[in-house]
Amino acid sequence: MDFEEIKTKSPVELKELLADKQEELRGLRFKLQSQQLKQMHKVADIKKTIARIETFLAAQAKVATKTQ
Repeated sequence: MDFEEIKTKSPVELKELLADKQEELRGLRFKLQSQQLKQMHKVADIKKTIARIETFLAAQAKVATKTQ
């Protein structure tokens, strides 16, 4: 997922997406341990997406506290 797509979503949508990506990462890790995962790059892609979402949510929270 691109950062431009993340910026267009609302905080509620981002939290739902974050939970989905974390669950997907959990499943990929189980497959990786059992040697069923052929595309190992997916783990890194999901981790990067999670980091992007968390970074954007933290930045939004920081802006929200400064404006109050």
